[in-house]
Amino acid sequence: MAVKISIDAIVSLAGIAIMTCSGSEHLDSGTLGAVQVAAPFQPLHAQYDLSRLNIIVSFRYRMKE
Repeated sequence: MAVKISIDAIVSLAGIAIMTCSGSEHLDSGTLGAVQVAAPFQPLHAQYDLSRLNIIVSFRYRMKE
């Protein structure tokens, strides 16, 4: 599963989108929920001079019985 996370300069979650599904609606919604709960984030360092940071994160799940 891959998720695109957008964080603006004032550290709020500006956007989140699933790029590639995991194949499980429960895992997809749980992953989105975990990112949303993690916000707000630490401020972006001034040296980067960005108004928004876009990150693509990959998650790999292995289901065990």
